[in-house]
Order: sequence, then C-alpha cells, then structure tokens
Amino acid sequence: MAKFSVLVVEDNFDTQSFLRVLLESEGFHVITADHGAKAVDLLEEFVPHLIVTDLMMPRLSGGALIRHVKKTPRLCEIPIIVLSAYSKSYEADAYAAGAAVVLQKPISGEQLIETIKQTLADCLLTSGESDSVSEADRSSSTRRRKRPTPGQEEQPEK
Repeated sequence: MAKFSVLVVEDNFDTQSFLRVLLESEGFHVITADHGAKAVDLLEEFVPHLIVTDLMMPRLSGGALIRHVKKTPRLCEIPIIVLSAYSKSYEADAYAAGAAVVLQKPISGEQLIETIKQTLADCLLTSGESDSVSEADRSSSTRRRKRPTPGQEEQPEK
C-alpha cells in the first residue's frame, strides 16, 4: 500500500498516542492534533488523505471540524472517520456533517485499520486512482456503517 497521510484529531493523549503508533506501524504518515482548532490550523498547510476525529473536544468539536472540512473546496473530498465514545444520538449528527464512517469506542486496532483501508479504497476507486490501493485492500471484508441517504435507515455494509 502506498504511504497515505492521516490526520488524527483526538484530545485524549493516550488514545492519540495509541492511534499514532497503530497507524505508523501500518505504514501511514500520521499528523496529530489535540482539538479541532489545531486541526484547522494544520489543514492550512497540510492536506491529508484521510481524517480520523473524535467528536467531543475542547475549542472546536469534531462536528464543527467536519463541517469546516466539507465546506472548504480544497478539503471537501477528504474522507472523515469519526471515532467516538458517545451514543448513537451523535452518530446521525456526524453523518449529517459529512462523516464517511462513524465508529464507536472502544474499537480494536484491527477493525480500525480495516475501516481506514476500506475507506481509502472506496475514495480512491471513486476518484479513479485505484492503482494506489492493493487488491487485498479493495476486497477487505470490513463491516462498517455507510452514510445513510436521507430518509433511509442505516445498514451495515455487507
């Protein structure tokens, strides 16, 4: 797999460190921010392939960060994975803001890596850059929720 960059936005230092080590061990280039406002500043200089963000953070929430990314033309195509310990009620808000995938903490490292690889593969296949993602990554059996269309209940991907 090509070296993809991931912006991790997480206010809990232990979780942020775990995510950095996990992603770097899988070959990802990782940049971290401990709140949404810092992430916005980083995005002025750096455009990652993917963002993994918590929802509830100081200074600027994950939801506000997602809305900022999706309304900024040079950033709007970046897929965003929400990784949060909050209840289902926040899930709909995250999807409405523009999240590609919402995962609830705690999550296994293996499941997160599979979800990241599948999300990148989906994004690259859509943009016509499929050669950058291996066949194994494209056929990952990750089960995750896709963003529901308005008026449709969300279903796990099969």
